[in-house]
Amino acid sequence: ARPIQWGYLQQAVARHGIVTSLLVIYPPDASDRDRLWAHRFHGFAPVALGGGTACWLLLIALGMSPEASAVLLGVLIAPIGISLWRRARPLHGRTIALRSSRSGMWAHPDDERREEMLSELSSVMEGAGDDMRRGLITIETFESIWARVYGDALLADAGDRR
Repeated sequence: ARPIQWGYLQQAVARHGIVTSLLVIYPPDASDRDRLWAHRFHGFAPVALGGGTACWLLLIALGMSPEASAVLLGVLIAPIGISLWRRARPLHGRTIALRSSRSGMWAHPDDERREEMLSELSSVMEGAGDDMRRGLITIETFESIWARVYGDALLADAGDRR
């Protein structure tokens, strides 16, 4: 069975050792279809950028002008992105996105706690998903864990806005 798309955690280390984390949690009451479209929309930009660049270079190598190949790819790729955006739209206002950023060289304790919180919430969801796939917990238990994590993330997000 396909794993339930509860959200995702992205972590990256940028230039000068800046560590950034992004935790996205979809609402547990959203339909599987809406969450799947939101997850596909999330993955579209890097795939479109990488694939578009490779196709652009290939078209140039085949003799097409850079400008014409860029326009052609834009005409082909943009409708796909717009379609994915429209299908993911029902979750736009209800999805929780929490961010943290810290210096790898000198981290403020508040920044470290924030990053640990994001990692912990993600670990809870990943662990619950693994347990459900192994048959250790029911879908109802998974959904109650998800609702609790979503509520915790909602509280953290509300605290950020103050």
